[in-house]
Amino acid sequence: MPRMTTRPKAHKSESDKEKPGPLKISKELSSTRLLSIKELQEDMAISRFTIWRMIREGKFPPPVHLSGKTRRWPAHVYEEWKNSLKV
Repeated sequence: MPRMTTRPKAHKSESDKEKPGPLKISKELSSTRLLSIKELQEDMAISRFTIWRMIREGKFPPPVHLSGKTRRWPAHVYEEWKNSLKV
């Protein structure tokens, strides 16, 4: 039976050590309710694909990038956008 050996751990380079931490959320945003795409879908009765298409076309406000793949919409931004459609 072949003998298994462990590889030595790679040392982190200087560029790896200086990666920025998680995004810091402003005080204004931290006190604001953030809406998920699922909540937007339910409120507007449209698909997430339609929401992303509208964002690309500039017809819907872009989300706030929190971390990784997490995106949310501040409730007040969404409400302002929704109210602007009623005019």
